[in-house]
Formats: sequence, C-alpha cells, structure tokens
Amino acid sequence: MKRFLSSCARLPRVVMSFGMAASCSLPAGKRQSLAILVLPRCLAAMLAAGLTSFAGHAKAEPLFVSSFSGSISKIETNGTSTTFSTGYNRPYGMAFDSSGNLFVAVLGDNRIAKVTPDGTSSTFASGLNSPVSIAINSSGNLFVSLFGDNSIAQITSSGVVSTFASGGLINQPFGLAFNSLGNLFVSNDGNNTIAEITPAGVVSSFATGGGLSAPTGMVFNAAGDLFVANQYAQTISKITSGGTVSTFVTSSSFSNAAQLAIDPLNNIYLASVDNNTIFKTTPEGVVSTYASSELPIGLAFQIVPEPSTCAMAVAGLVCGGSVVFRRRRVR
Repeated sequence: MKRFLSSCARLPRVVMSFGMAASCSLPAGKRQSLAILVLPRCLAAMLAAGLTSFAGHAKAEPLFVSSFSGSISKIETNGTSTTFSTGYNRPYGMAFDSSGNLFVAVLGDNRIAKVTPDGTSSTFASGLNSPVSIAINSSGNLFVSLFGDNSIAQITSSGVVSTFASGGLINQPFGLAFNSLGNLFVSNDGNNTIAEITPAGVVSSFATGGGLSAPTGMVFNAAGDLFVANQYAQTISKITSGGTVSTFVTSSSFSNAAQLAIDPLNNIYLASVDNNTIFKTTPEGVVSTYASSELPIGLAFQIVPEPSTCAMAVAGLVCGGSVVFRRRRVR
C-alpha cells in the first residue's frame, strides 16, 4: 500500500403460441387467454421437453479498470480497451450496484465517486480518510476500507456515512469482500491478517500467516474459498472457509499486486501496477496475460443475469422486454 500511495441485454418481444405444444390441451369449446389456462397445465410438459429454467445463469460484462493515472477504462471480452471515465485523483477500488452504477474509491480526493452506466460521474460521499476498496451488500449499502484511520465506513444508498468497524483487528485495511452469509472480510496491510466482520459489526480474526504478506485485493469463488493478492510476495493465497491459508499461485509477474476480480467461470484477474498488466489465473492456477493497462489498480466486473427467453415466458417474467401470450380459440 505504501508503494501505491507513493506512486441483461434487452430481450426481443416474444410471441409464444402455447397451443402448438404437443402435450398441451384445453377443454373443448373454451375460449380463454392461454396465459391463464395453458400455463399451469403445460409447465411440467414443457420443462420435461428440455426447456431451460431460470437458474441464475450470469454473463460477464466487460472488465472495468481504474488507473493510478486518473482514468477508468473498459476492456471488452475480445481485449479491446476504451476509456469509460476520466478526471480522478488516484482512483482505487471499484464496485457495481444492482442498477449498473459504478462506485469508485478516489484516494486522492478522499471521496467516493458514482458513475452511471452512460459514464456520468458525480461525488457520492466525501470527507473519507484514504478510501481504498468498496464492497456492496445485498441491501445496496456501500462498505469502504479507510486506510488512513483503520476503519470500515458504511454508506447508505442515500449517501449517509457512518463507521461500521474500527481499530483493534482493523489495521490499515485494504481489500474487502462479502461471503454468501453477508459477513465482510477485510485484508489488513498493516499486520498481514484477514479480519471477518458480521452484519452486526462484530470483528474477529479469520486468517493469519500462511504466506500472507501485505494482503491487498480479495475475491470469493463459487465454492466459498477466499483468494487474496499479496503485494510483496507475488502470490495469490487461497483461504478455506475454515481459515486455512495456502499458496494458490506464485508468479514473478505479480509485481506490486493491487485489486482482484473474478468472473462467473471462477477465473481470477489481478492488477499488476509495476507491469502495467492485468493477469488472468484459471481455477487450475494457470496464469496468462489478459490485457495491458497503464498503472492498473482497481478491477470490477459488472455481472448481469442472462435468463433463458423460454424460461421467462414459462415463469411469466419479463427482463427488459415483454412476453405476449396469444388468445386463440381451441375447439
């Protein structure tokens, strides 16, 4: 950290004629909306025929990268990079909310910036002491690690700031990550530890030793394992839910490692400030260069649902489009 301080696509309109399904039938002589009568009787048959259910499948959007030079770029899945937003004084960690707004910890100005999907930037909260990382809980509240005063701030969706946890086991906090239970994990650059904080604000020690060395960015994978970048050790540590620490991968390329991000396939991305590079590590530990980026610090994927069109029609759901059921006479 000391080195850092110094240096759902819109769906088309769908028309489905359920009367064409082989297993679906209505009593003779009834004229009704199929949305009312057919759906309950045909649901099992349609699912049995192989239609995909809405099971939370997700699609990785472009990777957003904050640069120590003051900009935020967007890297497409094909490697193409464009500038998304500019004018920041040392932007660090970032996180998306459920509406697609990007929140940025702006270290140089002691504030949190909010960037709308069209790239419009504004100040969301200010007066923070060296904000570094951001994590957002299921209620939409922001949690920010404040490196300068050994605390974690909580910011409501309306911008009200309060102290969530401070002192004691919080020592120069850097990375933040929520697990599936809503507990917040904090990487402490000052004492090489990982702290765990319950939703009620109770702080405990989660992991120490095992190769943790100036821990920075953190992410959880789908299995609930925590991965931590170690700034000086050029490694990524893996920590089980029980707190056991091991080295997941070592690479001389991980020089001055900053934030991490993870995609739906559990590939981990690491920002290497000294190498001006984003590295990708597969679940098997294979490291490759993902993209070049000037002085990368923060990383964030915007993950959006990608439901099946047919499944949404069966469930009676709409996502950015509409589902229309035909009325037809059934004799």
